[in-house]
Amino acid sequence: MEKLHNHMDISTKYAFIKLSEIIHHYFKLDGEYVHPIETEVITINKRNLRMDIAYLRSENIINNIENQSSPINLEKLEIIAEYAKFLLINNDSLIDSIIISKVNPKYCKKEIHLTKTLILRPLYIYKSSDEILKRLNNMTDKVNNNEKLTYDDACEWAILPTLSQDDIAPYVTKEVCKQIKKDKSINEKLKTDICFILKIMINKNIKNQKTKKELLEMINMEKRKTALEYIIQHETQKLQKNNIELKEKYDEIKVDKQKLVKKNEILTNILNYYSNKGDIPKEIQSILLKI
Repeated sequence: MEKLHNHMDISTKYAFIKLSEIIHHYFKLDGEYVHPIETEVITINKRNLRMDIAYLRSENIINNIENQSSPINLEKLEIIAEYAKFLLINNDSLIDSIIISKVNPKYCKKEIHLTKTLILRPLYIYKSSDEILKRLNNMTDKVNNNEKLTYDDACEWAILPTLSQDDIAPYVTKEVCKQIKKDKSINEKLKTDICFILKIMINKNIKNQKTKKELLEMINMEKRKTALEYIIQHETQKLQKNNIELKEKYDEIKVDKQKLVKKNEILTNILNYYSNKGDIPKEIQSILLKI
C-alpha cells in the first residue's frame, strides 16, 4: 500500500468533495451546503497558504474547516485567522471557522483577534473515545439487526475511524470494515466513496501488513478501485467546470458593480448641481430615468 501523509486531511477533504451535503448534515452545521470555493490563500505578507476545506453555505456564509490531530496553539490559530481575513476581504460573505479535532478543545487555543475589536472564536468539533465507541456499538446493532441505514449512519463509517484517538483507532477501523462487509442496505456508489476514505484510515490506523491486506479484501477495495478512479475523474472535471462558471459569474457581478458605481456618481453629481437650483428640469428627469 502506498505511503500517505496527513491522513486526516486527505480523508476529510475527500469526504467533503464526494459527500459534501451529507457530511455537512452529519456534523449538524448551520444552514445548507451550496458549493465549494477556492482554498488557496495569499496573505498580506505574501505567504501562499491553502485551507483544508472551504465552501459556501446558505445565508451567504463561508465555512472554513480545518482538520487537526494535535492541540491548536497560537501559531496554528494565527494561520486560521489569516484564512478568515482573506475570505472576509475577498468575498462579500461572512465567515465561520470550524476545527475538526482529535484533541479535546479544552487543551486548545480558543480565540484570537482579527482586529482590535473583531475576535475569531472557532467552532470545535470533537468526539471523545467514549462517544466514538458508543456510536460504533450503535452501528453494530443496526447492521446485526439488518436495519436500513441512513446517510448519517453511512457517514459514521467514514468519520469514526478518522476521529478516533490512537488507542482505539485500530479497533474502530477493524469493526467498521466488518460492518461494511455485512451491510446490504447502502447503495454501492455511496459505499465505494466511504471505502476510499476507510482505505486511507486503514493505511493510518493498522500497522500489520497482513491485517491491512485482509481489511482491504473485506471491504472489496480492489474491485471498487476502477469504479472509484472513474468517479474521481468525473467529479474533478465537474468541479473544474463549476469553478470556471463561478469565476465567470463573479466577473459579471464585478462589472455590474462597477457600472452601478459609475451610475451613482453621475446621479450624485446631477443632484448636487441642481440642489441649489430648485426642481430638476423635466428633460433632465427623463435622462435620469434612462440611466
